[in-house]
Amino acid sequence: MTPCGGRSQRSVRLPTGGGGTICHDDKATAWTGSELPYRANKFYHFESRYRCSARTLRTRTLLSKADVRQLEQSLAQSTMGTTAMEQRAQHLCQGLADGVTDSNLCSLTTVIYDTAWLAMVSKAHGGEVHWLFPESLKFILDQQLPSGGWASYATKADGILNTLAALLALVKHQNGDQPNDCLQVAIRNAVAYLDAVLQTLDLDGNLSVGFEILVPAMLAMLESQGGVHFTFPARGRLLEIEATKMEAFRPDLLYDNTESTLFHSLEALIGKIDFDRIRHRKVFGSMMASPASTAAYIINATSWDEEAEMYLRKAVKDGPGKGNGAVPSAFPTPIFEISWVETKPQVAHFRSDLTHFHTYINERDASFSANCNVLRAMLESGDFDDHFTRIGTAAQYLCELWWDGRMEDKWNTSPQYSMMLLAETLVKLLELWDQGHMTQLSTAFLQNRLSVTLIQLVTRTLNNQIFETARRTGSTEILAYAILTLKALYSLPWLGTLSEELLSRVRQGQEALSSYGAVAYEPQYVWVEKVTYGSFSLTEAYSLAAMHPTRPARVWTAKVKNLVPAVPAQEKITHMFGKLRCFESEPAWKIRACVLEGLAFLPQLRCSCENILAGENTAKNEYLSFIPCTWVVINNIRKLDLETYLLWDMMVLTLSNFRVDEWMETVTRGIDVVGLLRAKDNIRSLCNLDEHAHVKGNPKRLPASPDLAHPAVQQATNVRDFASLHAALSPYISTVLEHPRTDGSSSSCGASLRADLGTFLNSHIDQAIANLSFSAQASPSVPFEDFSNWLRTVSTPSVSAHFSFTFLTGLMEGLPPDPVIRYLSQEFSARVAVMSRMFNDLGSLARDMAEQNLNCSNFFRDGSMREKRKLNGSSAKGHLDTHHHILEEGADAKTQLARAKARLETLAAYERDAAALAGARLISALLAGGGTSSSDPAGSGPFCSRRKRMKWADAVRLFLGVAELYADLYLVKDLSNRQQQQDGEDGGRQGRKRKRE
Repeated sequence: MTPCGGRSQRSVRLPTGGGGTICHDDKATAWTGSELPYRANKFYHFESRYRCSARTLRTRTLLSKADVRQLEQSLAQSTMGTTAMEQRAQHLCQGLADGVTDSNLCSLTTVIYDTAWLAMVSKAHGGEVHWLFPESLKFILDQQLPSGGWASYATKADGILNTLAALLALVKHQNGDQPNDCLQVAIRNAVAYLDAVLQTLDLDGNLSVGFEILVPAMLAMLESQGGVHFTFPARGRLLEIEATKMEAFRPDLLYDNTESTLFHSLEALIGKIDFDRIRHRKVFGSMMASPASTAAYIINATSWDEEAEMYLRKAVKDGPGKGNGAVPSAFPTPIFEISWVETKPQVAHFRSDLTHFHTYINERDASFSANCNVLRAMLESGDFDDHFTRIGTAAQYLCELWWDGRMEDKWNTSPQYSMMLLAETLVKLLELWDQGHMTQLSTAFLQNRLSVTLIQLVTRTLNNQIFETARRTGSTEILAYAILTLKALYSLPWLGTLSEELLSRVRQGQEALSSYGAVAYEPQYVWVEKVTYGSFSLTEAYSLAAMHPTRPARVWTAKVKNLVPAVPAQEKITHMFGKLRCFESEPAWKIRACVLEGLAFLPQLRCSCENILAGENTAKNEYLSFIPCTWVVINNIRKLDLETYLLWDMMVLTLSNFRVDEWMETVTRGIDVVGLLRAKDNIRSLCNLDEHAHVKGNPKRLPASPDLAHPAVQQATNVRDFASLHAALSPYISTVLEHPRTDGSSSSCGASLRADLGTFLNSHIDQAIANLSFSAQASPSVPFEDFSNWLRTVSTPSVSAHFSFTFLTGLMEGLPPDPVIRYLSQEFSARVAVMSRMFNDLGSLARDMAEQNLNCSNFFRDGSMREKRKLNGSSAKGHLDTHHHILEEGADAKTQLARAKARLETLAAYERDAAALAGARLISALLAGGGTSSSDPAGSGPFCSRRKRMKWADAVRLFLGVAELYADLYLVKDLSNRQQQQDGEDGGRQGRKRKRE
């Protein structure tokens, strides 16, 4: 992997940035000697916008020897009068140039995995077999941890791969040498470590490239060569994944000149291919620049390969280990390091399918970073209008990944790295659209997806602990990612005073980077190969880019500003949230950022609910602006980082529930008990709750039109009542039961959702009947003995908490099929519902008194209290004044009311504590993991996945947090519209209509 000489076309495996291969031609250069010194001197000007995935490119040799000499001369002449940062940039480029000259360029950290494979290489000489790299074995033994395993650099997968390879090397030495007590102890400890760690292997977690074929291969070798066998829950599934991965593999694909990334992992193919037939695939002695793959080749070939031996010796002597026996996962890496530090790719060589770009042929999982880098390259190419279709498709694909929470990159373990790339790319796209390019881009996409994503990138970056952690631990590279993210976003026109917080964070981060100095920089293990690794060059490059002064804020046109319309209620909501006890310790900027993000959903939230009770009066909808903010603020403040689609679905459901609740209160007012009971039958039919109404094989679907032959309809006062009910509620019911994510849930989850939805709707009828009975009484008090029964069977279901939690779990494919989990989840949602009912009634006390609704407080009020109805104005006006219900004056009445309210507050606080305790118990059970279900006795199903368990637990935290937030809000503001006010508005509209007629 050197810059010149050799074949005209050769394949080189590079370690990061999207996977795959680079093919380069020795006859030409990508940069001329005259332009590279300028780039070196001004390196930090380019920041990260020229870094792109080297693996997605087909590039050329970077420098000839003449170019290198000219570069060295220019660098030597340009060091006079430069700043410290410029000198560091020059030093970085000088190091890259020197490495290219002597063909030893590699700033990657050494790794146990590849070093262990070198320790297995032996060579016959003079009739005896000698280990070729005893220093590698010594390094392995010296690095064994007290736990018995070897380093887990960034993920558990690192420790498993490192320990498997090291154990295999120890077994080979124990078999080939005289018995060695030291080796035997090391082997025993390694086996014990692996036996423990494999029991909790999570195949849904972060796995390195090739993990699914490397681990089975080494397990098989340990069994055949050392008699070591491991049994663990995920083994069966791991072997299934390996079989799927290898289905399309044919050994003959490696014997010709077909390019394949498998040449970088030949150790996984031992026993599956003829290594003698791939001798011609070496490049300067290496198999795709991989020490481990080259070692596997030289071990398994029947004839010795001197060129491969020389490559391995060079990797040990001239690599980052400098002769201590350790090697990196790739060596050398001139093309990778220089092209990654500063390369502008050619778009013509990118390949894509209908939705996204591939890093290499037959790629199983798409690379987030590769798609960002390719999209950015097209936007920088100047030919963006010619590539509009691909640009638009790639932008939508990236936003969908972000909304779905699937933005983890396969080549970098830091989420902030993906966020940095996405921020830089989408801002560049927005700038070009603002300049009049790519006018075909949908405004709906820009407003509903791109702008929301950009604002979320702001809030998530500000909200994480990167800046604080970096100051404490010196994690410079990830800090640089965060700084570059904020530098790309700070000039967005929707941020207002939040831009000041972004710039303040940038300055703090830059000061931290400057204080560390280049000497203190240690590469972080964030880059993914077979195991994770770090790079001195990349750490320095990103740090220099982050320390470059922030460019002046961009001046945006009105069309960009209008993508996120200003909301008059923003300051009001921010101020109100800031006063709540749950946020009293939070800084003002954090609340402001959450409200900004929440209000960014408003335009599409209005559109999404237009068909819910379309044409029905919903008064002023004061709650509309609050709803998205409540879900966002809990998700952000509590650092849950749940996916945007989950938040969005709950926003839509909450708004729909508010509108249905309000509509049901309106339509049931004035109907007698017989009519209300018939309405309950109609709702049962509408929700298909009766056996007759279920559609065989598809029980979740709604009837396309009212079933006029259904008994409930026949019993109704007239058929048009049911038709009207069907027309009003069908869109809402369809939104719930036919949601794409809940519709795919388990049958038990779907049945529960349908039943809970019916209970929610019918509870409004029960509440209306209770209100009717209560308003007919002479006294506003009711027997306290009825309170608990009324609260749990009549009043609580109408607040939708229980039903909404069922919907939330449906979005996540249901909770684990475990009886304890199911019991705790039902107890949790029931407690939340009771708490919500009590706080709701505390907030709506005045409104319920005015409308003569049965309120929880009525069960605590003395019968001596009286209310009297005063009619304000003529009934011809069609409405009552909002103050037509007033308490009789007197200290006794006020005292009784205050006492009733205080007693209700005491019970509400108790239920709040009970809900929190139930939530904590449920979270503990979810995190405890698999093996508790009879349907999953081995714990190998989805309940075993730690990632899944964490997501379930975070969803419970989110739901409880939002419920508690509404409880606090109800104490300061009644979010519901007054029915008397609404009735008045209806009457006013009807009067105006009659006047016009």
